[in-house]
Amino acid sequence: MRYRAQIFGGRGGGSGRGGGGWSDSEVGATPAKFMYNGAKRKTGGEDGYVKNSKYENGLHDIDGGKTTAEQFANQFKTREELDKVHNYLVDKNASVNAKIRQLKSADELRKNPKLYHEAKATREASNAVNDRRSKVAPVKAEKTVRKADDEYTSSRTSTYDRWYKRNRDNFAAYYFGSKGKK
Repeated sequence: MRYRAQIFGGRGGGSGRGGGGWSDSEVGATPAKFMYNGAKRKTGGEDGYVKNSKYENGLHDIDGGKTTAEQFANQFKTREELDKVHNYLVDKNASVNAKIRQLKSADELRKNPKLYHEAKATREASNAVNDRRSKVAPVKAEKTVRKADDEYTSSRTSTYDRWYKRNRDNFAAYYFGSKGKK
């Protein structure tokens, strides 16, 4: 059993024993291997995203068992909010995968359970947000309805009318043969 030496919180840490940060519970060999191999096969991913404290707190709550990923996703009501959260989670997932790829093996990931739990919470939240996004319809732009022929005929020019008449006659001669119209 591990004990944390720091009992009182300081800058960047949680206050008290179990507060803040990613959980420190042990990771099994098989989940660590799956997580490591999955991160190896992803492309891209630098630590280039700007952290959002609201989203990070939600991910910590998922990891700590205070909320579920579905509850995290349900707090966002509009499609715009869900798209913003989705983009954030994609960037965070790429960053976490880059950190996992820097490790040499799945055993090293087992020794770093905070990184494992961060990746797991991020993926759970991302899946829940994607499910929620599919249920919330995007806002569609209004289509402009074109009025009947009035608008179209008033915008026609005499040049177009002459071209149309000439081509109509030429097509009729081609279609019906040299005899012309029947």
